[in-house]
Amino acid sequence: MTHEEEMQKPLTAIEQLRLHVNHDFHAPCLVEVADEVDQLQDQFRHLLQAQEWKPIESAPKDGERIILWLDDEGFSMTGYWDAKEEMWRLPEWDMWTGEEGMHTLTHWMPLPLPPQANP
Repeated sequence: MTHEEEMQKPLTAIEQLRLHVNHDFHAPCLVEVADEVDQLQDQFRHLLQAQEWKPIESAPKDGERIILWLDDEGFSMTGYWDAKEEMWRLPEWDMWTGEEGMHTLTHWMPLPLPPQANP
């Protein structure tokens, strides 16, 4: 099973549950369940979209640190847009991109959420 198929399994299960709930929509409590299923499906889709690579042209240019794909190097690292210099900064290497920059950036994605503290 591919990674994409594995990631789609929860959405498929939610859709099957929705079909079952819609078929047996006689009980009032199922209306609440159907609403919760819709919310879960929306949340899961949002999480999947957040983990997808996006074209660099759509990256935020507000100084937010993001994950950048260095196409010429074949790996990713974090960086941010330097509005003053109008170029991408890659602090780990103390390097930059742009017309005279050293790397070709093609895609980006947001950083993951930080770990939750143990209770």
